[in-house]
Amino acid sequence: PKSATHRAALGARASMVVIHADCDCFFVQVHRRLDPCLAQAPLVVQQHNDTIACSFEARALGLQKRMRPGEIRRLHPGVTLVHVPTVELPEGDPELHAARAALPPDAAMPEKASYQKYLEESQQIFGLIRSHIQASCPFEVASNDEAFFVPSASDLSSQSGGQSDELEDAKQLALKLQAVVRRDLGYDVSFGCGANKLLAKLASTSAKPFGVGTLRADDPAFERIPLMRLPGCGMGSNTFAAVMGALQRAATAAPPTLGEVRSVLGAPALRQLLGPGLEAMSRGVDERAVAPWSAPRSVAVQMHLSGSKLEAMGMAARRRARGDVGRSPQYYYPLVPGHGGQFQAVARAPNELGCVLGADGPADHATLGICPTSTSE
Repeated sequence: PKSATHRAALGARASMVVIHADCDCFFVQVHRRLDPCLAQAPLVVQQHNDTIACSFEARALGLQKRMRPGEIRRLHPGVTLVHVPTVELPEGDPELHAARAALPPDAAMPEKASYQKYLEESQQIFGLIRSHIQASCPFEVASNDEAFFVPSASDLSSQSGGQSDELEDAKQLALKLQAVVRRDLGYDVSFGCGANKLLAKLASTSAKPFGVGTLRADDPAFERIPLMRLPGCGMGSNTFAAVMGALQRAATAAPPTLGEVRSVLGAPALRQLLGPGLEAMSRGVDERAVAPWSAPRSVAVQMHLSGSKLEAMGMAARRRARGDVGRSPQYYYPLVPGHGGQFQAVARAPNELGCVLGADGPADHATLGICPTSTSE
């Protein structure tokens, strides 16, 4: 069910179906589109000392987001790692001033990660999807790789001539949009269709990779969905821990399903643990409207420097000045704490989207999260 506000916002010609578009391994796909040599092979996208995306081939090896890049290299030296694009700190930036104060005069200045290229690709994908539905349809770009939209009644009726229900018509529309995006842009996008944003997103998640799914609140498949799929209920969240405690389960036990949580705890206890909004979602009810909002046209750089990071950079610069590591034109990356303060110098070959870091690439970019560049290149 939709709220009265939502019904008014959708307009008379809007359907009561929400479609969720989710780009499969978006960061990986962007790099592969720009460098076809990266296709098919296990690929990991890193941002400094963090892993932000793994291809399906890499996931099959047990790799996942948030792993340390150095750990990935040790466990799977054949996996290719690419770094997100980086940009120089602009003149006048307070962090650039702090870096200059902390580093020797001849030290390379740090760079920041930028998502601008990903944003440009995202705009192409969602712009193409929007061009194939009614312009008046609510369309919400939730992030660089996912969007929600409500197709119009005419968008859906054109799929079957009004002979099928809206959810089945939405699936056929999603299949056509999926084919268009792959044909025109080369991107794989999964779609989910449901009566609200929650059901649509759960449907697209279940359809991955490169699938189209539908989900209803009264579908037995909904009962089997893990609790951690609800917003804010991930395995590391306080909400998840509270539910596991109420179920008297160890934190390492198998995650409970939505049907299990509702049947064991009951609506009153679950509402107290989750709050009314999440308790409603556990029943497949989601009152959130699809808002005609889109991501900003430009993306700020993605990290900030702290005093401790600058201090670590200064240590690295002084170490290089003593000749302890490498020579120009190379890029230097500090190791993570616990490695005795050692540093390793490595060469990197920049391409259009940062650099490809193979088995011989640098060690971890450290908790300081910087990507210093060579001043001689």
